[in-house]
Amino acid sequence: MRSNIELGKKYRDRISGFTGIATGRHEYLNGCVRITITATELHDGKPVEPQNFDTEDLVFVDDGVVNKSFSTSGPGDVPAARKAPARR
Repeated sequence: MRSNIELGKKYRDRISGFTGIATGRHEYLNGCVRITITATELHDGKPVEPQNFDTEDLVFVDDGVVNKSFSTSGPGDVPAARKAPARR
């Protein structure tokens, strides 16, 4: 099942009203797709725990923090292998 949810954009859960940035996507063997939403505001001065929602329950709010100019983590330039020392 293909979801139209884009990571980095802001969504609101229709049921709970929880609002934040889509930061993760989880696909399960049974076809269920869930999205991790990370709140952008603090509660009593503390960060709010990210929550997972079914894609069907999320409503687009705005473009959030989408910025394609930053680099993602993962494989980068692979350093050249050092030459093994020669036996004498």
